[in-house]
Amino acid sequence: MYFVLESRDFDCQLYHAAAVKALPGRPKTDRADSVWLARITERGSLPSSFVPPEPIRRLRTHTRYRRHLTQACTAEKQRVEKLPGDGHLKLSSVISSIHGVSGRAMLEAIIAGERNPRVLAQLARGTMRGKIARLEEALDCSFFTGEHVAILAMMLAAIDSLTAQIDQLTARIEVLAEPYLRQIEQLDAVHGTGRISAQDVIAEIGVDMTVFPTAAHLVSWAKWCPQVAQSGGKRKGSNAAGRGNPYLSAALGEITISAGRTQSFLGAKYRRLVKRMPTRRHLPRPRPRLSPAAHQHPPPGPQPHPKPRTPRLPRHHSGHQPRHRRTPNSNRLTAHPEPVALTHHRLLPHAQLRCHFRTRA
Repeated sequence: MYFVLESRDFDCQLYHAAAVKALPGRPKTDRADSVWLARITERGSLPSSFVPPEPIRRLRTHTRYRRHLTQACTAEKQRVEKLPGDGHLKLSSVISSIHGVSGRAMLEAIIAGERNPRVLAQLARGTMRGKIARLEEALDCSFFTGEHVAILAMMLAAIDSLTAQIDQLTARIEVLAEPYLRQIEQLDAVHGTGRISAQDVIAEIGVDMTVFPTAAHLVSWAKWCPQVAQSGGKRKGSNAAGRGNPYLSAALGEITISAGRTQSFLGAKYRRLVKRMPTRRHLPRPRPRLSPAAHQHPPPGPQPHPKPRTPRLPRHHSGHQPRHRRTPNSNRLTAHPEPVALTHHRLLPHAQLRCHFRTRA
C-alpha cells in the first residue's frame, strides 16, 4: 500500500507498529485506528520509519541477493573442504585454501580419474611447489571412492554456477550504483571498507543523510548502541537495543574485521579490545565508529553552507570565575575572605565553604 500511494505522488509516512501501540490513548477498532494514525501524523508524536527512495530500493534488492548467493557459495566451499577428509584425503591440512589455482587443479584431476599422489602433487603452482613432499603424503587416494568423486563434481559445479551468478549481479550493481560513485569513493577511503562493502552500506542507508539528524541517530537506527532494558530485575531479550538491519550489520562486520588488520585508529582499537574480550563481544565494538563515517558523506546536489558556530570564550577570559570562588548570590560576586577566616580555601568544594567561616575573637 505504501508503494502504491508513493507511486501516485502521495507524501506517505510509515510508523512502527510497536511504537504506535505504546502511545497512550490508542483505540481498538480499525476505523478508530485510522483516525488515531492521522492524529499522530498531525501532531508529530512519532518519528516515521526510514524508507529509502525507489532507486536505492532497486539497488538494495540486488545487493541483498548477492549476499545470499555469496553465503551459499561459501557454505558449498566449506562442504568441499570436509568431503576429502571423509575419504582420508588430507589436502586442507597442507593447502590453506583448496579453492585456489593449485587446489582446484588437483580436485579436477581427481575427478578426471587421476590417483597417483606424485602426479597430483606436481600440479602445485607458485610457492606451493615447496610443499611437494607434504602434498604427496596428503594426496593418498586409497579411500577416496567413486561416490566421493560424484559428490565432489556436483559441489564444484554448484560453486561455479553460484560464482557466475554473483559476477552477473555485480555487473548489474555497478550499473545501478553509477549515480552514487562519489559516495562510494568516499566510503572506500575509510580503513577496511572496499567497493563491495560500500555498495552494501549505501544500498541499506541511502545517500540522503538528512533523514538522520545526527550520526548518533544513524547508530541508534542500526541498533549498535546497546542500552540496558530491564523489568523486574530481568533483562529483556538477548540484545537490549533490539534487532537491527542484518544486512547492514553483516557489511559493518566485514569492514570491522578488515579494519582490524590495518595500522589505523580503528585497527588499534580492535586489537586492543581483542586482548581482553571474547570474540562475540569485541567484534561489534568498532561498528558504532564506522556508522558515523558513513553518515559523513553528503547527499547529491549542491551543498548548503554550514551554519556559523558561536565563538566560545577562553576559559581564563576577564569575565570567567572559577566555580569554587563563586557565591550563591545572584550577582555572583567573588568573596575574598582574610586568610584567617577560611581554612583550605582552594581544596574545599563549593557546598562546604559556609561550614568553615570563622569570626575573629
